[in-house]
Amino acid sequence: MSTPDYYKKNGIECMDIINLFTLDTHGVEGFILGNVIKYLWRYKFKNGVEDIDKAINYLIMLKNSYKAKETKIDELNIFKPVDVEKYK
Repeated sequence: MSTPDYYKKNGIECMDIINLFTLDTHGVEGFILGNVIKYLWRYKFKNGVEDIDKAINYLIMLKNSYKAKETKIDELNIFKPVDVEKYK
């Protein structure tokens, strides 16, 4: 399978970076962190502001997931839609 050019920079693939950054994460948290990295990696080469907004949305989910762990809240609450407009 061929990797699109917007996932490669200077011989480094986004998936390799995601793997390194998520080695010590599990489940939902690893999935969310991987998406943050993916959207920040490609925003200049694919969807611009739309990808930045997606990264922000996933960062908020990551924050909520982390807070849920600390306070033992149900992790499913982190997937509530986020209005990224208020962060612009």
